[in-house]
Amino acid sequence: MYKKSLMGFIGVACFLVIVVLITNRFETVEAQIRTDMDGILAKNPEVLLSSNPYDYIDNEYYEDIVNIGMDAVNVLEDDIIEKEEASLDGYIAALAVQDITDVNISELYGEDWETADEFWSKWNTMIETMPDEIDRILKSDKNKIEEIQKYGVFGEVIAEKISESGDTNGTIVLNDTLIDYDLEKTEIEEARQIIESEEGEIDQAEQYLEDKLN
Repeated sequence: MYKKSLMGFIGVACFLVIVVLITNRFETVEAQIRTDMDGILAKNPEVLLSSNPYDYIDNEYYEDIVNIGMDAVNVLEDDIIEKEEASLDGYIAALAVQDITDVNISELYGEDWETADEFWSKWNTMIETMPDEIDRILKSDKNKIEEIQKYGVFGEVIAEKISESGDTNGTIVLNDTLIDYDLEKTEIEEARQIIESEEGEIDQAEQYLEDKLN
């Protein structure tokens, strides 16, 4: 009885430690992003007169945000974009999310987005429909790997699953969705070649999808 209680206590303690570490990491990244956002505007006060958001991102502060990687996506989504969808910060945040993940929303949907709100609407649709869309792509007559690559780091998640199996036909799992594929050997090699992100970033991208799709 005592042993079971002790094991239960240890389990709860470990869980709480993990929650604290994740919370601290989130808060640290959030603080850095807010500092960099302030730096973007302070860097060149003269560009504040510009209505073109792209005038604000050619600097080290924006690069700092992008270089944080997938950890920044969660912060940009949960904090900045939700509160400031119509603001300049919101637009810059949306650009950063696109650059971090290498997802080209305009290419996927065949039209540009004009506001952060519009970007995020398309982003959420992309995430929600991704398992079905990947399934459709792998069953289509299109250039399958080229189409998957449009999903940026999330496409690399798919490519890695395919290349790890090494089979020309098989099944991969995206969240809870089973996706069958039948590819040529050349397509397996193409899948390997589009994997450019570091392993940790791909793992984080897959975890992001799981969190969003559950």
